[in-house]
Amino acid sequence: MTASPEIAPSPAEGQARPKLIDVLVVGAGFSGICAGVKLKEARIDDFLIVEKGDDFGGTWWHNTYPGCAVDVTSPMYSFSFAQKSDWSNLFAPQPELLAYAKKVAEDYRLSPRTRFGVAVQKLVFDEAADRWDVFLSDGDRYSARVVIGGFGGLHVPKIPEFKGLGTFKGEVFHSAQWRHDVDLRGKKVVVIGTGASAVQFVPEVAKEAERLTVFMRSPHWVLPRLDYEIKPWQHAILKHVPGARRLLRAGAYFLYEAFVFNLFFPKIFARFFEAASKAHMRQQIPDPKLRELLTPDWRFGCKRVVMSSTYYPALQRPNVTLEHSGVAEFVANGVRSADGTLHEADVVILGTGFETTEGVLHLPVFGRGGRSLADTWHADGPEQFLGLGMHGFPNLFTLVGLNTTGGNQSVIFAIEAQMHYIAQALRWILAPGSSATRVELRESVQRAYNRDVQRKLSTSVWLIGGCKSWYLDEKGRNSIAWPGFSAGLWLRTRRAKATDWELSSAATREAEAGYAGPAQIVLKGEPISVSVDLRGHQDPSDGTFRWYGRIDKNARVAELKAAGAVELTIQIAGGEAVSARLAEEDAFGNFRVVGAGVPPYGKPVAELAARA
Repeated sequence: MTASPEIAPSPAEGQARPKLIDVLVVGAGFSGICAGVKLKEARIDDFLIVEKGDDFGGTWWHNTYPGCAVDVTSPMYSFSFAQKSDWSNLFAPQPELLAYAKKVAEDYRLSPRTRFGVAVQKLVFDEAADRWDVFLSDGDRYSARVVIGGFGGLHVPKIPEFKGLGTFKGEVFHSAQWRHDVDLRGKKVVVIGTGASAVQFVPEVAKEAERLTVFMRSPHWVLPRLDYEIKPWQHAILKHVPGARRLLRAGAYFLYEAFVFNLFFPKIFARFFEAASKAHMRQQIPDPKLRELLTPDWRFGCKRVVMSSTYYPALQRPNVTLEHSGVAEFVANGVRSADGTLHEADVVILGTGFETTEGVLHLPVFGRGGRSLADTWHADGPEQFLGLGMHGFPNLFTLVGLNTTGGNQSVIFAIEAQMHYIAQALRWILAPGSSATRVELRESVQRAYNRDVQRKLSTSVWLIGGCKSWYLDEKGRNSIAWPGFSAGLWLRTRRAKATDWELSSAATREAEAGYAGPAQIVLKGEPISVSVDLRGHQDPSDGTFRWYGRIDKNARVAELKAAGAVELTIQIAGGEAVSARLAEEDAFGNFRVVGAGVPPYGKPVAELAARA
């Protein structure tokens, strides 16, 4: 018979038993830290945070390039429940942000609930038990009732397929994987990219390199970085005056919210920001030809806003060359530009950005019916609800998912708002006495929500601003930005509505229909006797009767699956052969099997048709 939702089946011989846990959190960046804090506040104590890095910090642990700093004010780039009164600067540098993340984790005692230096390699939903099988890089496995993904978007480097990259004899690295062991002093350095990261590290590299060539595909609008060192007397006010930190944070919040007017009414407001950027350029760049070269031909806000008071002066240093004809190819001793010029290099630094929407797809995730998240998003287009839930992937929540951030506000504001919602939803299946074991977003809710999001974004600067940016995918769809004021996200996440989700119980579904016992399958034309455990239920989203389960560990099935066999038929004594599909291998060496329509076990066709 099938296992209960609380008890994993016995592992196959020689395999480790998966560890049972209520909640597994992927990532120990700001998302994972917030998740841990809010889970403890909700008195959900059986949780584990898994982090591939060696410490807390996420983005600020991975990104250590020189000049790395936050681009929103420090009071806003912090948790509302862990305000800091002694920031060194208005825009905190990376070491201070990393130290802040570690301090919050220490204050809330998250280390005992965190595993470092191990990556989640695969997530597979077990439909029989309503649990996620979590496969780790060290061979450990967990069976979690809920997974919260703090996957992050600024840790998977985006590396274009440059012609001849493998022929280059020097050092090549991405800014997110900075090689501190590579001494840039006296070296010929090429930087490819002029985005937000490059704008920060180019001035630092220019101070050390003998010669620096910066490849610019297109210029950015740049505003001055109005940073300053916060004085001791200001620290004292923030520490001792009641409400001072909250007041400063509120002021920063509303200042950033005002930028939304430019994002959604660019024809009216963009000109003011463009004028400010041009004034900054005139002040720092005397050469009118260079100013023309560095002036974008798209509206302000169409790409990520860049702030720097050192970038333009760095480009005018005598040892710096700005190359704007594009990269043609790498050669053994450098990089050749599109106009044929060879730029010799000892070191090439890639400032080519990150995989944002695609970043989460680097982790194989297989939901209900064995369908992968990658296949779902590539076939249907990426969609979520409030950036935290997806139809077809029960008991899986994400932080800073699709359409939750924008060009105007701190990402931590969105993280806290989403985690407030998730903590409520978890009570539906984790609260003592709850009979539900599965929570899944209704497809109709997801579709309606995304139609509304894309409608609102259709007149935004990202769609009509005249640029091609990472906010848009190859189909011109914006899956990154929140469509309006961030206060709207806050309001939408105040109360989790159970009517937007489908709640169900594994025990109830098992009672509806099921079979455990011997069966005959035909896989790649070969009949094989196997043992199966199957069950099914009517899918309320479309009325289809869906059945699923497992084929117990079988060496021949494993061989044929490894050879690419997926389609099969299953026949149970006294029944008809029914088409099905092999899905992922589970934690015990068994194979999941899924099908739709009439199942192979003896339910009358008339009854099934009536239920469907």
